[in-house]
Amino acid sequence: MKKIIFAVVFLMTVCTSAYAEQLIWKTEKSLGKAKQLASCDPAKDTACPDTVPYVRTSKFGVKIFETYHEGTRITFSFNGKDEDGFTVATDQVHPGGYDWGGVMVNGKFKPLYMIKRFYEYDTTGVVNTARSELTVLRVLKNGKSCGIDLGKAVVTDNLVARQFAEKNFANPICAQ
Repeated sequence: MKKIIFAVVFLMTVCTSAYAEQLIWKTEKSLGKAKQLASCDPAKDTACPDTVPYVRTSKFGVKIFETYHEGTRITFSFNGKDEDGFTVATDQVHPGGYDWGGVMVNGKFKPLYMIKRFYEYDTTGVVNTARSELTVLRVLKNGKSCGIDLGKAVVTDNLVARQFAEKNFANPICAQ
């Protein structure tokens, strides 16, 4: 009888541990409303950069800082520091969803990965979905992000992007 109880407890522990380490995915169609942050006043400071910072909060509690540079580029970061984020041209950003990969901690979803699609536009200004690509980021504890190494692949399929995140989610391999 003790062996049976031990076996049941052991299996429950193993199953619970495996489930706790499983990456689960949730999709968010858009982030919360953008809130403009305080920025430099060019009338008072001649060394003022031409940037406009905003912050949005996902429904899963992750803050995403968006800094617009001269209206041509946008930097996304998780801590408000441009040097810890990544920058794309504003014409690559098109409204679209975010895939969040994470784990459940004490019954609450904790995002560890963000997948975002960036589009290119054709010469008429229409989104060319054939010319889009997914970016896979690991959300680090210090508010920095880590771009997941996709090798030479141009990932356009969400399931493939999720596979890259899931491959080594406990120890991500970051792009250089």
